[in-house]
Amino acid sequence: MKQLLLICICMYMLSPIGTLVAQSSSRADRLEHLLKLSQMDTSKVRYLNLLFDEYEPRNALKAKKYAEQALELSQENNYSFGIIISADNIAKIYHKQGAYAKALEYYERTLQLKKNLNEPATLSEAYNQIANTLVLQGEADQAIQYYLQSLQINETLKDAKGVATNYTNLGGAYYKKREYDNSINYHIKAISLADSLDNKALIAYNFERLGETYLRIKEYDNAQKAYQQLLQIGKSEINRNYRKTAYQGLSQVFAELEDYRKAYENYQKYMDEKETLFKELQNEARKNIDITQDQLNDAIEIQNLQQEKYEIQEEKLTQRTWFFSIIITLILVLTFILYFNNRRNRIANLKLIEQQKVIEEKNKALEAQQAKISNQNNAIQSKSATLEATFQEIARKNKDITASINYAKRIQESMLSRDHNFVNVLPEYFVFYRPRDIVSGDFYWFAHRGDKVFVAAVDCTGHGVPGAIMSMLGDSYLNQIINLQGITAPDKILAELHKNIQIALNQENNNNQDGMDVAICVIDQKNKVLEYSGASRELFIIQEDQYQAIESTKLPIGGFQKERPRDFETLTFDISKPTWIYIYSDGYQDQFGGPKGRKFAKSRLHKTLFGIYKNPMNTQKKLLEKTLEDWMGQNRQMDDIMVVGLKL
Repeated sequence: MKQLLLICICMYMLSPIGTLVAQSSSRADRLEHLLKLSQMDTSKVRYLNLLFDEYEPRNALKAKKYAEQALELSQENNYSFGIIISADNIAKIYHKQGAYAKALEYYERTLQLKKNLNEPATLSEAYNQIANTLVLQGEADQAIQYYLQSLQINETLKDAKGVATNYTNLGGAYYKKREYDNSINYHIKAISLADSLDNKALIAYNFERLGETYLRIKEYDNAQKAYQQLLQIGKSEINRNYRKTAYQGLSQVFAELEDYRKAYENYQKYMDEKETLFKELQNEARKNIDITQDQLNDAIEIQNLQQEKYEIQEEKLTQRTWFFSIIITLILVLTFILYFNNRRNRIANLKLIEQQKVIEEKNKALEAQQAKISNQNNAIQSKSATLEATFQEIARKNKDITASINYAKRIQESMLSRDHNFVNVLPEYFVFYRPRDIVSGDFYWFAHRGDKVFVAAVDCTGHGVPGAIMSMLGDSYLNQIINLQGITAPDKILAELHKNIQIALNQENNNNQDGMDVAICVIDQKNKVLEYSGASRELFIIQEDQYQAIESTKLPIGGFQKERPRDFETLTFDISKPTWIYIYSDGYQDQFGGPKGRKFAKSRLHKTLFGIYKNPMNTQKKLLEKTLEDWMGQNRQMDDIMVVGLKL
């Protein structure tokens, strides 16, 4: 009888009770889990910065929060390395958003710490980061001082690639200052050193800048030679972007030399290269999106199977627990009866035999169920391995897609009118330009023909990659209409642009509703006259301490209500007296924020511009940036944002 009691106790002690442990299904989940388990603050800082790396390509706001937590924890522990990494990560987010003043603030906070590390290469990179940010802020003089400090370190380290990069950056900074001889000298030194390193990308970039500089100072023969060198690199490296830029530069050189046949031939080659680049980008994007969608569907199926596994295991656990509880209870009751009822020993033994048979049958059923669950476990483990590989592939594809979009950004920037062109004809200006995503549907456009200056602000349908593709169409057709067709009246330019967009998108024969809102100004510097025409984009003008918001034609270029004719109107203004003009997209006024989470609104934008217009133009840009940051708070950016301001 004692042996029977011992067996019962052992069965109770050895009864299997399963536990289900939730495992992270992605790298981000695993990092979150490790962060919670970590006991050391330095480890927490490391995991927070790894979470920043994970979220930075797709969710900048969430990534920034992780970096801020890492910075706060590093400062509490006086952890220098953590402070450097965290602050640089925050600066990277601000830099991508175009908030250069905030980015510079964080870069400079870590500069002294980097000096204390006694790592010259790290310090050189820090000087270069600060200088790059200063250039984007329009502070070329300060940027040059930091570039020279970085150059001195790289020369001491005999880092040839670093020195070549410094020469290239110095050439760009001196171009910003319009010290073209210094700019040319540094670009030539960069080419010589990059050639010894066989760095084709750096050589090509410097030839491109040389061509642009020679074109600016009207040394057309040297400009032609620089663009020819760039073209040769593009052909030898099979790099379509180099060839596109070279053909565009050669077209401009021959146009200035009044060799219009060669100018047109090179322009056609430029357009062919550009169109092919866009098709390649579109095909790659479609391919990546299709593959990612299939993988996501597989991941969902695997997750459903895993959930089914957990439910089966839970059911198994419940059955097993109840089963063993019932068996143990029956055996204990039976043992009690046998102990106190020896005279009924035979009857009790018969009952025990019957109970044992029931137990054996249930054990067989349980063994069969265990075999089934074991097979399911094997299948789920296999699917789990596939799921992990799938998530890794998705992460790689996301990285590839982000890289492709970043490449599209470089293509977009190379084809749009760059803001340094303004300074030669309209020195007092600013451009506040902040895409919502990596690439933008907003763009500004500039041209100079004779005594007339053309400035446009364009807001295309959508944002991101679709908006960027529309912006390329708009940029290309504005170049064609004004620079090749010679149309200079603002209303005629908009009418021709509307016609070209409808034809390009075949809007007469389909339901495509893509288009763009445009405000265009033509400034006659000789006669002191401003001509304006708009398609759903207004002009804000200030004269004699009074402002006006000039309404435009209500209909856009292309897009909606295609059956209605576009009758654009040109309005003329006398600018012989001091005049400030502003043209912009609707991104600034439509941004949500403030204490009640409302839109910034057009009326508040008017008051803001009127309140800051007496400041220098660069200060106005910084004030607009700060006003937007304060208004947004923790809200995400809703749309692409662009404001162009000019003092005439």
